[in-house]
Amino acid sequence: MGYQLRFIEKYDIEAMARAVYSAGIHLADDRKEWLQLMMSMAGGGERLLDSFLLLSSTAGKKFKERENRRLFMKAVGKSSDVGLKFFIDRCKEKGISPNDYLAPAALADSYQSRSAWRQNNNHTNHNHQQQSSIQATTMQPFTTLPTANTIHSIDYKWVERFGQGQDSSFHRSVVASGLLTAEELQAASEIFHLGTTKDKRVVYWQIDAEGRVRDGKLMAYDEHCHRVKPGEHDTTSSVSWAGYEFRQCGLLDKDWEATHCLFGLHQLNSRPDDTVCIVEAEKTAVICSQKFKDCIWMAAGGLEQLSLDKLRPLVGRQVIIYPDTDPEGEAFRKWYDITWRAMSELEMEIAICDVLEKNATPEQKEAKIDLVDFIEKDILNAKDAPVAEDMPAAEDDPVLIDVPANADEAPAIADTPSVNEDAVIVEKPKPSNTQLIVDHQREVLDARNMSQTEMFSRMKEENPDLNFLTEAFGVVPEDSS
Repeated sequence: MGYQLRFIEKYDIEAMARAVYSAGIHLADDRKEWLQLMMSMAGGGERLLDSFLLLSSTAGKKFKERENRRLFMKAVGKSSDVGLKFFIDRCKEKGISPNDYLAPAALADSYQSRSAWRQNNNHTNHNHQQQSSIQATTMQPFTTLPTANTIHSIDYKWVERFGQGQDSSFHRSVVASGLLTAEELQAASEIFHLGTTKDKRVVYWQIDAEGRVRDGKLMAYDEHCHRVKPGEHDTTSSVSWAGYEFRQCGLLDKDWEATHCLFGLHQLNSRPDDTVCIVEAEKTAVICSQKFKDCIWMAAGGLEQLSLDKLRPLVGRQVIIYPDTDPEGEAFRKWYDITWRAMSELEMEIAICDVLEKNATPEQKEAKIDLVDFIEKDILNAKDAPVAEDMPAAEDDPVLIDVPANADEAPAIADTPSVNEDAVIVEKPKPSNTQLIVDHQREVLDARNMSQTEMFSRMKEENPDLNFLTEAFGVVPEDSS
């Protein structure tokens, strides 16, 4: 038997911990489980200290960083890598799929095993076997690995059953806050099959392109349409998963394991030619589906939830991703890296939107706004704007002058005021935030349909220095005549 990867080598434990934290999930329900969690993560060594402190910080006033740090460092060396199984199992129980966080070493190991199986079973020719060996050695197997061996799903009857009520805390607050009208909410609910639980949480069902219900995220919202987060004295998770709760109730087998996909992935078949736009939050995807109807909107479910495996079903599509913004630019950098890898390893047509990164104010970045926060003012202004036909005409509206069809010149306007050279020049109003997003989408789509000649011409317009290259070296695009 060959060498078996340790847990710390097989999984990106730090990324899993960040995903748990960002989702507001509590892995330890009491002090006994917290101690188990500490001993478990200590098995990964000192490198997991920050991850453990991050998960412990959700305890509110009970969190004492100095004590947590001391106990963790004391536990390091007394726990082995095997102890990490508790952390991984708890993530799995709470709806965080470990298969979404396989480390490069695990991916390479899996690739080598599959290559050996193919060779032993004559599934490839000699040349392909050599190429497979080279890829495994250079650690570039990402484009061929599946997310998991088995995809477990939930019976669709639960989507229908939870979809009967449209009065969840999200349904109520998104209309009350003015982000969607009742009609828009109804349309979005039908697109995404939004559900409602008995305690008025919304259910964001994850349904893949084959119609399989992978899981459902359960979330509660306050009256301002913000996610309800655990309070200092309330350790109840702000996020739960249908698969987890169904297992607890005995509605699913104990060995059922979630394999998550993009929220909204099921729209692919009904809209085969439309551009796919991906945001972090499900709420954002739902609202944007009604504000930018020309595109298919999907959500990763969090900063750490976007991966190459989740992007694979979109190969062959035009994709734009919209990261949130923050003071350090961490969200943009992480999704930019994924965008680059998707382009190079999956050969995807994918672009990243930097409108928030370039236009958000320091205060907005500090608040870590997303796309809906960025256009919220435009949404509310449009809602409150008076209908055009109800607006009284201004007394000083300009009068149009009829010009005869055979006139060589337009008639002069009498009493034209002289131009005051010292007059203040009124700047052209800046486009709204919504218009910035629309312009970016249009730019991406234009680039897709643009020939190399047209693209080169636009590049020269934006950067005149390219004219020097054209003249000095005869640089021309390949499709130029």
